[in-house]
Amino acid sequence: GDFTIACWISNNTPPADNTAFVTKGYHRPAGSGGNSKPWYMLYFLKAGSVDFFLRDTKDVNSRAVGKTLVNDGKWHHVVGVKAGNKVKIYIDGKEDGVADAVNAVYGENDQPLVFMVHYDRWLKGLIDDVAIFNKALTEDQISTIMKGSVISAVSSKGKLATTWSNLKNSDQ
Repeated sequence: GDFTIACWISNNTPPADNTAFVTKGYHRPAGSGGNSKPWYMLYFLKAGSVDFFLRDTKDVNSRAVGKTLVNDGKWHHVVGVKAGNKVKIYIDGKEDGVADAVNAVYGENDQPLVFMVHYDRWLKGLIDDVAIFNKALTEDQISTIMKGSVISAVSSKGKLATTWSNLKNSDQ
């Protein structure tokens, strides 16, 4: 099915080898055997750009490779989208890479969601505001998220945490 992974990253040094921002099913410590398929990985290439890599249960790969270098120490909004028969990367709200994709289900395995590591290769950098959506977001929706408005199925208005925050920050 379709899905989207979005996050903010900051890094000024590309990794010595490819490593992940976000992965599901493709993280096993060295020597522990294979990976759990189907898997997905939004990751940092050692060249300094971003890759969104999917593998289905039959070992068929779908992979979009970005062009923009994001290892400049600035914050970048990085998004991977699986939309029908396409896989896409967006950097700072603009499409940066696209490729054909197998229309399969990804990430349905017993492995945890893992951040900032691929095998034993840890990424030195920062990650923030990770969001995963069970649909393919459009470029306009990605731009909205990048500008600070998270698209949510649940409204926080009137809930205890927001009500308490509003009371705490009021002049009363």
